[in-house]
Amino acid sequence: MSDYSIFCFYISVGKIYIAGGFDGAACLDSAESYDPAVDQWTMLTDMTSRRSGVVLVALQKELIALGGYNGSDRLASGGPSAVCIILHISCSSSSKQFLSINND
Repeated sequence: MSDYSIFCFYISVGKIYIAGGFDGAACLDSAESYDPAVDQWTMLTDMTSRRSGVVLVALQKELIALGGYNGSDRLASGGPSAVCIILHISCSSSSKQFLSINND
């Protein structure tokens, strides 16, 4: 894990998920998971936009990043550019993907 601040974390099924943040120079688009059982960090696919001050919520087997600050603008929590699915969790496996959500 890198040194950064203003990130968000979520704990689920024995793992800790961290997304976004600020490294002292720029907002981050990275996401990582930590498994304390094996003391290992795993990089996930980057979010579709950089953000600090993001909120993570779990909804129907998905970990979703909402809102945040991209370095110049606050992302409206209800807007399509402010919402990213971080992780889709299924019973057998999880895909490490970020997907943009469209309001189509």
